[in-house]
Amino acid sequence: MTDPGMTEVELKLAVHGTFSLPDLTVDPSVAEVRQDEPQDLWASYWDTVDLRLARHGVTLRRRSGEPGGPRWTLKLPLPDHGADGAG
Repeated sequence: MTDPGMTEVELKLAVHGTFSLPDLTVDPSVAEVRQDEPQDLWASYWDTVDLRLARHGVTLRRRSGEPGGPRWTLKLPLPDHGADGAG
């Protein structure tokens, strides 16, 4: 479970086949490095018939297989502040 005082960031990156992950244990900005046991997770994504959520950049997911039982997640797009930062 994520600490409510922390922000979760999920990144998906495409890397070259020869890429090697650096040793993160020597980076002072990394709080913890651990190897967890593999988990089997199942995700179901939900939307309206006319895909209203997807059209607005919204993702509604129900994921099961994690400790604590199934969990619903709603991801909303970040506000668009334009190039000048004004909303």
